[in-house]
Amino acid sequence: MSRMNDAIGCSKKASTAVSNVKIDMLTKTNGYNNSKITRLDLEFKDLTDLEIDFDEHEHIEDLLVSGNLLEHLPDSIKKFTRLKTLHANENKLKTLPDSIGNLLCLEDLHLIGNHLVELSSAVCCLKSLKKLVLDENALKALPADIGRVKNLEILEACFNKLESIPDSLSNLNFLTILNISNNKIKSLPKDFGNLTNLKCIDISDNQISILPDTFKSAPILERLHADSNRICILPAWFAKLPELLHFTMRDNCLQGSPLADTFGETSVKLKRFDFAGNSITDLPSSFGCLVNLEYVHLGSVIGELERRGFQNGNWIPKLPELFGNLKSLKELHLDENRLFSLPKDFGCLCNLQDVDLCQNMIREIPDSFVNLYNLRKCLFSQNHLTKLPERFGELQALRELRLDNNEISELPVSFDMLVDLQYLDLFRNKLTAIPTCISVMNKLIGLDIDENSIDISISEIPKIFRGNKYAERNPDFSNNWRGKKRADHYDPVIQQVTFQSDKSPESEEEDKTESTWIRQLLEQTDQDELNTERREDDDDKKSDEYSDYESEDEHYHISYSDDNDEQTTSTCDTVDTENWEEERGTDLENWEEELDTGPYEIEHVHYPIPEKPSRFLFVPSTNHPENLQLDSLGLDVCQPGQFDDVD
Repeated sequence: MSRMNDAIGCSKKASTAVSNVKIDMLTKTNGYNNSKITRLDLEFKDLTDLEIDFDEHEHIEDLLVSGNLLEHLPDSIKKFTRLKTLHANENKLKTLPDSIGNLLCLEDLHLIGNHLVELSSAVCCLKSLKKLVLDENALKALPADIGRVKNLEILEACFNKLESIPDSLSNLNFLTILNISNNKIKSLPKDFGNLTNLKCIDISDNQISILPDTFKSAPILERLHADSNRICILPAWFAKLPELLHFTMRDNCLQGSPLADTFGETSVKLKRFDFAGNSITDLPSSFGCLVNLEYVHLGSVIGELERRGFQNGNWIPKLPELFGNLKSLKELHLDENRLFSLPKDFGCLCNLQDVDLCQNMIREIPDSFVNLYNLRKCLFSQNHLTKLPERFGELQALRELRLDNNEISELPVSFDMLVDLQYLDLFRNKLTAIPTCISVMNKLIGLDIDENSIDISISEIPKIFRGNKYAERNPDFSNNWRGKKRADHYDPVIQQVTFQSDKSPESEEEDKTESTWIRQLLEQTDQDELNTERREDDDDKKSDEYSDYESEDEHYHISYSDDNDEQTTSTCDTVDTENWEEERGTDLENWEEELDTGPYEIEHVHYPIPEKPSRFLFVPSTNHPENLQLDSLGLDVCQPGQFDDVD
């Protein structure tokens, strides 16, 4: 067989020539009897046409032409009367010849990744067809008579543009696998529930809102995927799925208690349960009976943890009783829910390896939690934890622990036992000192303890981050650009953790003084910003008091009032603004000199106001750009509450 593959499946070097030479000549020149060849493998040969002498290859049963440049299949393909398998994936096929309907022995037809816009109705004549794969095309519809392919067992048409499914699909009584995910389907055929042999259904990423009231395949159904649709209600047959192994309905519109109370008692074989991104408030009381569950996801469908106030998970306030019976559970996602506490028997989940409880309202972790000896990843970010169990350090399998955005003021002494921990996140808690346990965590490659109440300078807070590890320089290229270092791989660069300062008392006093000065400066900046806001709020009132002037022949009489000064008046001559610089001469403002003076050392200078007063209190020179009145900018007025969520 290997020699035949060398003869027919030519090397990549000769692939260009294959497209220009008749394929039957390749077999003859290598001494093979064409009448005995049953498998013809021409995959990835850059073929643009199939120039095959079909009369001499009538015994071919498997034709593999995937990964070429074919835009059509020849009509003469009908002469392959014994053909059982045809794989033409990853070509440029736009249509199929009508003669394909003559391949009455064809059982397996793969057309993945072509340019098919419609499927020839001749496919419906393939009485022996068992597997039809049409993924990643541009199909808008399936043939109306698809139900005539009575022996079809597998139909896959995901990642197309299907808007509907023909009613005749309900006649495919031998259909066991149906994948029509990632299309634009809004509804299923009215008799869809009459399919009796379906074991796997994937209708994810469509626009389906209603499921059939009855479903005859429910007793044998093993996998049901209906993610990212608009489903609000689950029919009664969802409580009668005894063979179900995988059940996913993430990112739908389910609310309240969508599952029947008996669900856990019936679907005891279930291994994967994913209802993330809905609005579920209660799980069935029998949920603890799903003893074979290995994966549960009831959290957020967004990969990154959102800030407080966003709810992308569900609305579950508590877990059902007997939740600790899920002893096969390995991965649990309950992030972005409304959990106030965990069950006391939570520690009975002895096989749990990964738990995500971020962004809930949990205030305390039960003592049994320390019995999760297989736990490797533990996420409690954005909760209300004030302390951890004293024996928390017994979770020695932990590799990642995230406790950021909580209210923890002290870590238990047992944390010294977490010597294999690699990631520790204590950002924004209430720690008052650097945890001493860090000194024994020699495998840490990620550490964050910023924004706590630790009374030391930022530079002294230990940090661990990833850096580049470079290959050794080749001495043969020491004076050449080739000798420059390059990053082969990444290793963590760890800043050593020290708890005693090596600085002299004088330098520590200087740092303390500098820190105090910076804090005072920040406080002064905040106060200045507050004063600025107040001045803007009172702008209308002050402008009325300031602009109280009246014309007296060729003079302006200016009066203003200030909260801290007495009322002052000034009289000055009118000035021609066009010749302002010439008349003022050297009395113009010198901004560079004023920068060296404090804000309280500048004298109050009152310039004459022109006929159309500017919004600014200075008159620019002739080289200065023209003033823009605020009213002329055309800025929209901020809507109420527009920036309420801005920190």
